[in-house]
Amino acid sequence: MKTKRSKSRIENAAAMIKNSYQMHRGMYSIQKDYTEDLNSILCKLDQPEAHISSNNSTAISVDLVDNINEPKKPKTKRYKKLDKTRKTIEVDQRPSWVKEVYRTVMRKCHPDMLANLDIPIPEKLYRAEVVLQVQEAINEKKYDEVLFLGITVGVYTEKINFNEQLNMLNNLYSKIVNSIEQIQKSVTWLWGISWDNLEVRIQLINNVFQSKGKSPPPRQTIISQIVNHELE
Repeated sequence: MKTKRSKSRIENAAAMIKNSYQMHRGMYSIQKDYTEDLNSILCKLDQPEAHISSNNSTAISVDLVDNINEPKKPKTKRYKKLDKTRKTIEVDQRPSWVKEVYRTVMRKCHPDMLANLDIPIPEKLYRAEVVLQVQEAINEKKYDEVLFLGITVGVYTEKINFNEQLNMLNNLYSKIVNSIEQIQKSVTWLWGISWDNLEVRIQLINNVFQSKGKSPPPRQTIISQIVNHELE
């Protein structure tokens, strides 16, 4: 950054994103569980074509697809696979500043480097997670996330100007907030958080069937499936 004030503004923007970013990743993972749960009931009530896709959650009023950032499930022995994952990144297609941030993050946050650092354990865990998240972002060409993640561990670039960086961060924040709202409005999310409200769940199932152009099952059939499902 050219000035302390510019650096401070960039850091503040990244700090604002950080909580929402982690919240979104967590909500996306939970939403997948809710989707699987709802699909298991739909499987018993109708044919497979009535199911909701695990990747495209549809809201009751409008179709909303959450696609900003699909976190990947952690791999077993993932750090042993780190070097293999790095080879999949197409180096020549990355902007020069992305290469710079990536290399610096790897030097600063790679598990082998963290082992010798005298920093709090939560910070070590966060940096180790950033390594994986940066790789995901680069592979998916989500360079605004690369910028953001780098800043959260003190990695900056001078290869793009301050205004462009701030715009990238602000746009990323808006996308995350919008995606969180989409998740909260989705059928699958409403299904999951309404586990103790039978009437809401019955209405959600009716809405799914109607959205597919089909007549919903009888009310008592739906109730029986929900009750039996909860007892499994």
